[in-house]
Amino acid sequence: MALAVSSGRARATTTDLPVALEWQAPPECYSADTIRAELARITRVRPGRTPAKLNVRGRIELEAGEYRLSLTVERNGDVLERHLASGECRALGREVTLVVALAFGEGVELVEDESGTEPKGDPTQAQNPQPEPPKQESTAAAASAQSAANGKQDDAAEGRRAAVFAGGGVLLRALPSVAGELFVGAELGWRRAWLAPELDILPGVHQPLERGVDARFDGLGGGLSLCLGQPVGTVLLAACATPGVMAVRGRSSGATESGSAVAPWYTAGIGISGTWPARGLIGVRLGAALLVSLNQPRFVVEGLGVAHEIPRLVPSFTSSIVLRL
Repeated sequence: MALAVSSGRARATTTDLPVALEWQAPPECYSADTIRAELARITRVRPGRTPAKLNVRGRIELEAGEYRLSLTVERNGDVLERHLASGECRALGREVTLVVALAFGEGVELVEDESGTEPKGDPTQAQNPQPEPPKQESTAAAASAQSAANGKQDDAAEGRRAAVFAGGGVLLRALPSVAGELFVGAELGWRRAWLAPELDILPGVHQPLERGVDARFDGLGGGLSLCLGQPVGTVLLAACATPGVMAVRGRSSGATESGSAVAPWYTAGIGISGTWPARGLIGVRLGAALLVSLNQPRFVVEGLGVAHEIPRLVPSFTSSIVLRL
């Protein structure tokens, strides 16, 4: 009877990891096949464990001489997002494999690389050889990936949102004719949920009345919106609850004695908007909202009766510039 002896650590039988991968990257970067091969090389399933399925979407783009990575990993309804940049594209590929490997959790463990080399059969490696990064870089990448996989506070910091915006639009039916609207505001919160305090100005419209009387209406107010957002491609779609209050002033002049009155106008409503691009310093936003008048201010001119009453429903359409801080 012959006895065979081999050196090295025994390795458990492995199966293909349950990963649905959508990947886009320049030719000099890791390909989808390279990432799968790298995952198979550095991981193994723990005995008796069944890893959860991961849905992974990644994209690397070259901008201004720098490679930028956008990565989304979904596991059992939980979503992890990473956005990294590097001057070396293949370093981002190694970061992706570490993040994905650690995202499986305790059912999958990392194993030491016995060969010390990257997987063979990658055509980009022969065409664009890249030096191996220092060991310190690998350690930093592993630490970053571990933090991402565990959803630590660095993800919360990355998800914070701060922006200012300014723009204009129109209000239909709020005043006797179509009213222009100017506004400025800020956004504070997180990437997908934020508060937006806002200051609104209605410059004013004229309304000719009987007997040579002219009426003018304008307004000043503000609101505090609660918004939920979701990126769809390069556009950030958002839905907002928009409560507000405005002081509407009506003035009359002409054949009768001039007069002026100010009435509070309380509103609640819903709005939708799209901002392009979803990321970056500056964005362009288009929005629409339907305001519900909680009260209906009425302006009366003595001797002529009701000059204007704000209706129950008031649509609005806006456009604005967003500056992300």
